[in-house]
Amino acid sequence: MLLFAALIIVSTMTGLAEEIYFWDAVIAVLAVYVMIYGVMKRSFFLFFFPIAVIGILFDTELGIEALTPVPILAIAALLSCGLRLIFPKRYVPATTKTASAETVSTSDSSIHIRTRFNSLVKYLDAKGVRDVHVDCSFSGNKLYFDRLVPEGSVLDVHMNLSFSGVDLFIPKNWRVEDLTNTTLSGVKNTEVPEHETDVTVRLFGNISFSGVDIRYV
Repeated sequence: MLLFAALIIVSTMTGLAEEIYFWDAVIAVLAVYVMIYGVMKRSFFLFFFPIAVIGILFDTELGIEALTPVPILAIAALLSCGLRLIFPKRYVPATTKTASAETVSTSDSSIHIRTRFNSLVKYLDAKGVRDVHVDCSFSGNKLYFDRLVPEGSVLDVHMNLSFSGVDLFIPKNWRVEDLTNTTLSGVKNTEVPEHETDVTVRLFGNISFSGVDIRYV
């Protein structure tokens, strides 16, 4: 990403930027991809530097010529370093990872999970559940559904995600339908059950600058 920024600075100083609109679009797409990857990996650097690159590419359209190219890169670096110090990544030894997990048990038909600037592992252990609500901002959640017993053959999961990464661990005999609205985000569901499914999980909600990874257990 820093290489992309360096190339843009050189092209701007040499006057070549006007001739490479196509490559501007290519770099912008790559920058968005890196942003999504940065959200999923909880990396401030991989999130803010692509924004800076996009700002440099389209500074005229955005009206921020005074901030490019060096100031906006400096701002991205300061934001990344500052937030990295405020919210450091915690190393959890492999032998104690389960200690940080939490089991969610309830007799209600709805489960609500809300996370802000945190990283959580939750095992949903309940029966007769109709819907699950997940509200995350600047967070990372791992949610396990293998202990959950839905009320019927359909389980609705409503997600409101922004700048977050969520891993959903779904039983292998369940099927997932993605009905979400996404903005610069991605829902990854690489394994689709080939056999008959017992439960259909329907994903609803708004996902912005986030990533959802569906894994079968």
